[in-house]
Amino acid sequence: MGLFDSLGALGQGGGLFGGLLNSVLSGGLGQNLPAMLNSALAGTPYGNLDGLLEQLKSAGLGEQVTSWLSNGENLPISA
Repeated sequence: MGLFDSLGALGQGGGLFGGLLNSVLSGGLGQNLPAMLNSALAGTPYGNLDGLLEQLKSAGLGEQVTSWLSNGENLPISA
């Protein structure tokens, strides 16, 4: 299950948090999330979300990054 799939599943779980998350993801924020992340990263050395993902891949975390963006299980990272 990918990162955004996990968030979507939480939103369908009900309860206060699930309902709030579902509202956020199904509304304009969910559609604008990639643009918001790119904007937040614009002033960093990464430049945008793609730059951040490439940095993670070049640090040897390519398999983990791929797992987060796919429909399979999310692989963890450790410090």
